[in-house]
Amino acid sequence: MSDFDDNIKRINALNKFREVSALKDIKAESEKKNKILKEQNEILKKTELQRQREAGDLKRIEEAKLRSENQRLSLEKERQQEIDDNKERRDTFFNLKENFDSILKIDTKLSKVEKYVLLKNISRHVNHYRINTNFTENFDEKKIIKDFLDNLNDKIKTSSNELSKSDLKDVEDINELFGRDKSEEIEELKFSKDVINYNKFLESKEKLKEKDILSLLKEFKEDIKNLTKI
Repeated sequence: MSDFDDNIKRINALNKFREVSALKDIKAESEKKNKILKEQNEILKKTELQRQREAGDLKRIEEAKLRSENQRLSLEKERQQEIDDNKERRDTFFNLKENFDSILKIDTKLSKVEKYVLLKNISRHVNHYRINTNFTENFDEKKIIKDFLDNLNDKIKTSSNELSKSDLKDVEDINELFGRDKSEEIEELKFSKDVINYNKFLESKEKLKEKDILSLLKEFKEDIKNLTKI
């Protein structure tokens, strides 16, 4: 073999070595880049998970704040409603007490039926507005309320015992008159031949809107008697 051939072989071997080295370098660089990319992806995943956890924590914190605020507003609304209810009940109580005292003052001028109806009307309002000693913390007011309720019940019991069978029938008629539905009354009376009583009825109903039952019974006794005959 000539020196020329040996040189060719050495050149080819050198080139082959260079190619292999270059490939190894490329592979090493590629693996290095892949490793870097993998590490970066891991960092990104961890960062995203951390962000999601923080976002979740923030959401839970905001939801907790919202629930707390809603509870606070609900409690505040309940407290205000209780204050308003108690104020309404207190105002109603003093109005009922004034009516009760007025009835006692004119006791002798009222018939047994009138007195009983008026007292029972006050009692219905007492029950409707839940008038009792619970809506006040003031002991003086509690005593006033208790005395009022005791006196009212005693007067109703006494008044009831004084009613005759005829009186009870009158009470029933009056309760039916004031308890009936207005639209039903009008529909029935539209077919009545007694036009005068019908007109009186409408007039009394309008007056009833403006006056309490005590005033009505005192001022329109005859009208009520006529109405009960319809």
